[in-house]
Amino acid sequence: MSSGMKMLALLSSLLVPASCALAQAKTQKSFEESLYSITQLKHFSLDPQRLAALSETDRTNLLECRAVLVNLFGALERQSGISQYLAPELTVKYKTSAALATALIEPETSVLAIGVSNFTLERDGRVRLQFFAITDSEGTITASEMFATLRRADSVWRVSGFAPLGAH
Repeated sequence: MSSGMKMLALLSSLLVPASCALAQAKTQKSFEESLYSITQLKHFSLDPQRLAALSETDRTNLLECRAVLVNLFGALERQSGISQYLAPELTVKYKTSAALATALIEPETSVLAIGVSNFTLERDGRVRLQFFAITDSEGTITASEMFATLRRADSVWRVSGFAPLGAH
């Protein structure tokens, strides 16, 4: 057998198990995503009059604020930079994602999902989002609600505070 044929046989013997492992990993990921995905049975609805009272700017601002909140929690879960999502006063208070995570969630807890359940447009231009987080702590799934206040800083929306539900 020529050296070229030996090399081809060797590569083939290496690629087949690798492709099988990749297919199995993809199948496992697909299976896990299907089995453990969160299914919304009923969505939060907005009173038609309240919706009609929102300007296009209000709607855009609300969606931008929601995206900032979701991205912040994603960054907390990845333990990556959070300063782009925080107003300057919170950046000073929480210098790392670990510091903010400690203030918001229990140790050894992962945030699985987050959603907005209500909002308030404040007179001073701030947006207050009532949100829930579904968390996993050592196999126990829980949901909790709180408020996040967002304001424009450097022409983008940033989280300027958190408060427990019931606090105004």
